[in-house]
Amino acid sequence: SGNNVSDRNSRYDNSLSARGAAFSNYLEALSSGEVKAAPTPKAVAGYLDKMTAETAPDEESTDEFESRIVDMEQRLSQLETSVANLPDDIATRLSCWQELQDRKIDHEMAKIKDLLVDMKSDGGRDE
Repeated sequence: SGNNVSDRNSRYDNSLSARGAAFSNYLEALSSGEVKAAPTPKAVAGYLDKMTAETAPDEESTDEFESRIVDMEQRLSQLETSVANLPDDIATRLSCWQELQDRKIDHEMAKIKDLLVDMKSDGGRDE
């Protein structure tokens, strides 16, 4: 619910900013002679409403933008999780690699031992 209040305040601030920009544009156009002075304050308000509506983002584009933000937040969260798991993943891979290397060395040592035993037994027969 606090988020809804924040959203409403943000939209209100955006509306005021758009209205202020429209009023500033009206004053510039008025001073340059591009538009005639409005005959009544109600006519000025109507002009500002029209300009604000033209410059304000529509609800659909806001929803699309919010959807993209949510998607990016989810992807960032997945990335953070992956980075947090990286040290454990690296340690596991190194441990597996070390075990494989140990087995290879044990296998090669056994072959060398067998070869030396065979050579010694062959050498004893020749003597």
